[in-house]
Amino acid sequence: MLPAILTWFYCLSITKAALLVLAVSMVYLVLHHYLNKKNVWRAAVVFLCLAWIIVIVAATLTDRPPGTNPAEPELLPFHSYRTVMAGENPELLRSNFMNAVLFYPAGLLGCDVLPGSWSRKWRVFVVVAFCGLLSLGIECAQYLFALGQAEVDDVIHNGLGALLGGTFCELRPRRTPSHKNRT
Repeated sequence: MLPAILTWFYCLSITKAALLVLAVSMVYLVLHHYLNKKNVWRAAVVFLCLAWIIVIVAATLTDRPPGTNPAEPELLPFHSYRTVMAGENPELLRSNFMNAVLFYPAGLLGCDVLPGSWSRKWRVFVVVAFCGLLSLGIECAQYLFALGQAEVDDVIHNGLGALLGGTFCELRPRRTPSHKNRT
C-alpha cells in the first residue's frame, strides 16, 4: 500500500503538489484552531510528526533495488538548476519541488512538537536543523547502500520544505489570553 501511495505522490504535477500543500496547510489550521486547547492536540501532533518522519524514510530508502556500485554523489549545490538551464532533464525542477513538499509537513508539525516557551525563530531553526540532519543521513544511506544518487540538492530542498512548513506554523496568530487584551 505504501509504495503505491509514494508512487502516486512522486508522480504529481507541480500544480497538484502545490494544491496538496495548500490543503494540508488548511486542514492543519482548522484542526489547530479547534483542538489546540484540548489535551489530544499535542499527542496527535507528536504522533503525526513521528509518522511523517517514518513516511519520509520509507519514501527515500525503501522500494529501491540496491545497486552493486553506489553512484558518485553530486556534491555541487544547485547542480540540478545548471542541468536544467543547459537544456537537460527538466524533470529535475519537479523533483526539487517534490523534495521540498516531502519535508513541508515535518516542518509544520515539528514546530508544534517543540515547547511553546521557545521563541518562534528558535523553534523553526531547530526543526530545520533536525530535518537537514535527517535528510543528510538519508542521502548518506542512499550512497552507502547504493539506493539512488546522493545529492546535496536534495538536502537543500528538503531543508527548504521544512523551513517553509515551520515558518507557516509559526506565522499563524497566537491567541493571547483575554485579560492581556484589556488595557
